[in-house]
Amino acid sequence: MDANDLLYDFCVEAKESSGVGRIWLLLAEAERLDTPFKHSHLWASIVYATFGPSGLYLQHRKPFNCQLPLYRRAQSAFVPGRKIGDNVLLAHELVHNYHRNSGKQDCAMKIDLRKAYDFIHWDCVEEIMIGLRFPDLFIKWVMVCIRSPWSLSVNCDRDFDYHSGCKALKIKHICFADDLFIFCKGNMRSIRKIANVLKHFYEVTRLKMINHKSSIYFYGVEDRKKNEIVNELSFSEGTLPVKYLGVPLINKRMSKDDCHGLIEKFTRRINHWTARHLTYVSRLQLINAVLFSIHVYWCSLIILPISVIRGAEKICNHFLWKGSVDFKYGNLVAWKTICMRKDEGGLGIKDLILWNKVAVIRHIWDLLAVKDSLWSLWIIKNKLKMLSFWGITKPFVASWSWRNLVKLRDMIKGCFNYKLGEGNISFWYDPWLDGETVTEVFPEINPVDTDIHHNAKVSTYFSRGSWRLPMAMDEYLERAWNCIAAVIPQNI
Repeated sequence: MDANDLLYDFCVEAKESSGVGRIWLLLAEAERLDTPFKHSHLWASIVYATFGPSGLYLQHRKPFNCQLPLYRRAQSAFVPGRKIGDNVLLAHELVHNYHRNSGKQDCAMKIDLRKAYDFIHWDCVEEIMIGLRFPDLFIKWVMVCIRSPWSLSVNCDRDFDYHSGCKALKIKHICFADDLFIFCKGNMRSIRKIANVLKHFYEVTRLKMINHKSSIYFYGVEDRKKNEIVNELSFSEGTLPVKYLGVPLINKRMSKDDCHGLIEKFTRRINHWTARHLTYVSRLQLINAVLFSIHVYWCSLIILPISVIRGAEKICNHFLWKGSVDFKYGNLVAWKTICMRKDEGGLGIKDLILWNKVAVIRHIWDLLAVKDSLWSLWIIKNKLKMLSFWGITKPFVASWSWRNLVKLRDMIKGCFNYKLGEGNISFWYDPWLDGETVTEVFPEINPVDTDIHHNAKVSTYFSRGSWRLPMAMDEYLERAWNCIAAVIPQNI
């Protein structure tokens, strides 16, 4: 069977051909192929097809012309532009106060589902695509492939009370692949609603919760209500910290004990190597290529405690000079010198403390420039509250991740350059005035005395090519207005 027959069977007849390994289906460029369907208007640009006993996998570069959204903001797995870190950071924020016995009466459920590939009811995949109004031909393709990524959406707005801080964005759950976290108020009305949704989900898909692996966590809920909720769901009551997507969810300051698993990985990996038979160059290569890759995931999400990073550096130091973690003396060169660049006399090993800070700065960029992730939207709504990231005061009570992000402001502020476009930034607290905020350049100005609200945007006072600032009441304020008038936004 030649390529034309394969393409025709799959794309037109929706048949699976046997005995074929891998083929490229260049559907968008079908004009160049001598096929009966070369003039068809197909939705996909490139489809990579793999035939075999495990099914047929499809990966398309351009989305199909589906009339309904395929995934919601709560789903972050395998969606372009979304990251696993958004789920981890948001979960950290929502469970921050869960060590308190009194408060807003919230609860969170970490649900473990049976593996989809063994138990899923495949008819539900076809029903989902029909409900989403996929093209009929594409539905036939997927049912031939019997493979399709999709996610659970907890739809229960009626008789449902949102978790604290979640109502504005309608956050009921976050999920990454089959890792599901549900958030709600700790009352029976919301719990019963969620239980009914999960029951219906099982009836449709045959994906069942594993009750003994699922847990529920409470914040400020009375013991009597706790017992009722636990009996309703048949979950066990859990306590923090708990691992979520490989990182511990904590409700207080992160300690060395919380990161014990990370240090254990370093030690376990070294013990598996026949390290004493390696040269210094070989050990250096293993440190850079293997050991440092172990902590990359953690360091890209949160700022690790100094004691944890020092512990990891100590292990690497002992391994470099002695080939084992058991030797504690006899290091030939200070670790600080080793971490210098090679042209400065070092060995080019990364400084873990600096690298950790640089890695999490990406979250600040997402918050200030991208503003599209669920975590960014939640922070803007609940933490910034119309203020600028640079202008908010240092939080006294905050999660470990958010508190450390705020601490990095002084380190990275000079790396950001604001260029006025539409002026949708804070008048007082964003550094749009030659890289500084108005309050920094003119610290004696009190916004209350200027008739400009502290939440005001730049665009409010600039229109038709000129500034419309309130009348200056003194010379100092007049000097400030003259300095501002010299800056001309581009797109207002």
